[in-house]
Amino acid sequence: SWPDPSTFTFPAREKPVRLFDGDSFSGWSGKIGRYWTIENGAIKAIMSPYDAPPVSTYLISDSKHRNFRLLFEIRMPKGNHSGVGFWGHRHSFEGEDYTWRGHLAILPQTGIFDIYNRGWEARCKREGTTAGISGDWLEKGPGTGGETAVDGEAAADVYSLHGWNQVEILAVGNRIRIAINGVKTSDWTDPEPYHIREGPIALQQHWMNMGEEQIVLFRGLVIADDPEDYLITTK
Repeated sequence: SWPDPSTFTFPAREKPVRLFDGDSFSGWSGKIGRYWTIENGAIKAIMSPYDAPPVSTYLISDSKHRNFRLLFEIRMPKGNHSGVGFWGHRHSFEGEDYTWRGHLAILPQTGIFDIYNRGWEARCKREGTTAGISGDWLEKGPGTGGETAVDGEAAADVYSLHGWNQVEILAVGNRIRIAINGVKTSDWTDPEPYHIREGPIALQQHWMNMGEEQIVLFRGLVIADDPEDYLITTK
C-alpha cells in the first residue's frame, strides 16, 4: 500500500516507520474486534446503528509524536467522514473510554477541530458539495479571529468520495499542513501553542449520526518524526 518506505522517496534525513504492519493491531489500542478489524491489509472501522457508542470511538497508537509527517490512505465507501487525532490524548466521555481529546484533522473536509477543548479551530463557513466539503474558504473558530488558508474547494475537487485517497499530514511547531491526493488543502498555524502536546496518533470512527452503517478504511500509515518543514506529496 502507499507509501512503501522502500520505494517512496522521503527527505534524506527522515526515518519513516510503519505504524501499522498490515496484519495485526500490534502497537494500537481500542475496541478491537467490536469496531476495528483488518481486511485485505487495511484497518477497517465499521459501526452499525444497532451497536454504536454515544460518541466517536478511536483506534489509538502506543507511540507518541510531536513534530511529524504522516502519510496514509483513507477510504469512506459510505460517504461519511472521519479524522485523525494528534497532539492530544485518550479521553473518556459519556461511557466511551476510547474517545479523543486534542487536535483532530477532519477528513474529507480538512477542517481542524480541537475536540473536547476549544472546538472548531478551522471550520467551514457554509455547507458545500455532496461530500460535505465546503465550497468556500474556512475560518478559525471562536476566540481566534481571522481566516486561515484551508481550501475546501480544492479538497472537493481532488477528493474521491468513495475511492482511496492519499493524505499527508505535516505537523511541525504549531503549524499543520494537509495534502490530499497531491494538493495542499490545509495550512493552519495554531495561535495558542500551549495547547499542543506530544501524543499518540488516533484514527476516528465517527459517532453514529447518519442512521446507517458507517465504514472507514485506513492503510499505509507511515510516520517520520522531526521531519523537514515542507510537504513532499504536493504536485
